[in-house]
Formats: sequence, structure tokens, C-alpha cells
Amino acid sequence: MSNYFYDMLPADELARLPYIPTVPAFVTWLESNYADMPALCDHVNTYSYKQLGERIAHRRAFIDGIGLPKGANIGVFDRNSADAIELFLAITSAGYTALMLPAGLPRPLPAAAPASTSRPSSSATNSRPSPKALRRKSSRPARRPKPRLPPPRWIPIPRLPFSSPAVPRAPRKAPC
Repeated sequence: MSNYFYDMLPADELARLPYIPTVPAFVTWLESNYADMPALCDHVNTYSYKQLGERIAHRRAFIDGIGLPKGANIGVFDRNSADAIELFLAITSAGYTALMLPAGLPRPLPAAAPASTSRPSSSATNSRPSPKALRRKSSRPARRPKPRLPPPRWIPIPRLPFSSPAVPRAPRKAPC
């Protein structure tokens, strides 16, 4: 690991920074030190770090209840929102890998039309393949079929309602 950013900080500030090696420790540290400060604002609701920690714990419990093996990839197909941030922190703090997928994927390109040629190629006029082509085909080892992977499991993770009894509603504040 490079010490690029550590070398840029003054020694007194560096001494005040805690060492937080994991995402769960980071979430716990934020909850304990900045509990009443605003953490997320989506122009409708503002969540404090304490509320954010409770919402992350709620989602983490749901994700752990699915029964996936630790380290499994979990895709999040969502726009940039408070839900996406909560899911990312919940997935990574539970020991899984979060794959953030953009909600606005580009449209697929139309299929290209086959190119037409005005005159036939030399291979089209010959009915027999050349000896060189025959040697290439016969010297190539037979390919083994690729193993078929099972289709991915799509498990929708429910959005938390804003009036959930497990997570109290944040007081309304001015938009960020």
C-alpha cells in the first residue's frame, strides 16, 4: 500500500486519525462519533449517522438471511440514491462483494446487416477446401464443451419504507 495520502497530512492530524480497517468498523465508528449529524440527504429526507447505521443493520440482517456464501457477488441495480448507498454499505459490511450496476444501461446496438459483395470470392468458386485448410482442421484438438453455469438467482431486496417502525423517520431539514 502506498503512503501517498499519509505523507501529505501534517503529523498532528495524522496522529488524530483512527485506523479503521473494515467497513463494519467504519460504520460503527461513524455511528458512535457522529450520531446526530446528517449523513444522507435525498432532498426529501435527511438521515443522521445513527439512523443510517440502523438502516444498514436492517438491510444487513436481510442479506445475511438469504443464505448466500460469504464473498458472493451481489448486484445492485439502482439509481444513485440513499437506497443504493445503504445497500452498498450493508453488502460490503456483511462480507459480500457489491456490484454496482447503473440503472440507465445503454440500449443495445442494432444488428449489423451482412456485407454484400458484388463478385464472389475465390473460396466461393472452389467447391473443395484447400489442403492447407484441411490440415488446420485435422491438427486441432477437439474442444471440450464449456461447463454450463447455473442461472443467477435474482432476489429482490425490498426498499425500506420511510415510516418503518424499525427505522424511525428522520426529521425534515432543509435540503442539502
